[in-house]
Amino acid sequence: MAIATYTFQNGATYPKFPEDPAPVSWDIKHRQRTVVSEARSLKRTTRKIGGPRIEATFTFPPMKQDNAFGILEFLRYVEGGNDIFAFRMPLMLPTASYSDSTLHVGEYYNINHVSNDNQLVMLLDDGTPDVVHPSVRAGTTPSLQPHSTRQPHLKCSLAGPAQIVRYASDGFVRIEIDVVERW
Repeated sequence: MAIATYTFQNGATYPKFPEDPAPVSWDIKHRQRTVVSEARSLKRTTRKIGGPRIEATFTFPPMKQDNAFGILEFLRYVEGGNDIFAFRMPLMLPTASYSDSTLHVGEYYNINHVSNDNQLVMLLDDGTPDVVHPSVRAGTTPSLQPHSTRQPHLKCSLAGPAQIVRYASDGFVRIEIDVVERW
């Protein structure tokens, strides 16, 4: 089985994580580095460093080994946290679809700007794409691409050197992967 590829807005092509089966649950963190200093008087000062980064854990449904083969092959293909790949972000809302040409509050979208290197943002304010989280790294007012134009893919790598694949006596395989956004 050949590994599919995905081309990001800036023209970079990376291996694409299999889309089938799709994850059934996910934990997404928007990590922002912050330096914290606390004086003897207990006065606390903080300063953010750099931009935000998406970190996620994706849990897949229990599946027979032949259904899990694509994911297992991909995990053998990538070299731990070294290889960068594309992961299609799951839909956050049951009313949204990958063929939508409208924007939905609470969904992840691609910024329509090549220099942002396919940065993903979540639309938080209806019809106002400049109110997004995480904040835009380039400091510009973005426009967003609807899913029908470009489905949101996270440019990422595995968060660690080992991913757990659980085999059980019931014949099902359970997979959970941890990824971290790469720029």
